[in-house]
Amino acid sequence: MEKQCWYIRKIKKTGQGLPEELGKYIWLAKADTSQEAPASKSGSSSLYRYNRMEKHKNGK
Repeated sequence: MEKQCWYIRKIKKTGQGLPEELGKYIWLAKADTSQEAPASKSGSSSLYRYNRMEKHKNGK
């Protein structure tokens, strides 16, 4: 299965309400059926949810 790296940006609110831009590289399979991020990476589950939300918003 060929892997492809996607760069996902996420906006996180700090305690003062100021946005802090966070980015992480996660490896996803090219196939749409295998979009789950690796569970061993810190914060990967939140990135997975963010990625799914973006795809839904963009109609994919």
